[in-house]
Amino acid sequence: ESYTANNLNPATTEFQLDVPDYILHNASVRYLGDDWGATLGMRNIADEEPPRISTGLLNLVGNAPLYSGYDYRGREIFLNLTKNF
Repeated sequence: ESYTANNLNPATTEFQLDVPDYILHNASVRYLGDDWGATLGMRNIADEEPPRISTGLLNLVGNAPLYSGYDYRGREIFLNLTKNF
């Protein structure tokens, strides 16, 4: 918990260190043939931006907690192809 770790009171500090829930929606479809396969999908369908925290206190990437696992790229469409030899 960042407020406690930095000895801050959430009611009186100028830093915003709490973030709301962050939910992404992903979908994909897959086809499997005899010796090949394909997966087509989309990540972050609604193109949600990650929640933001204050700068100047914690290590940040794109104004989100560093190593947070947040999606910084936005919506992505992907196609994976496989072939068995």
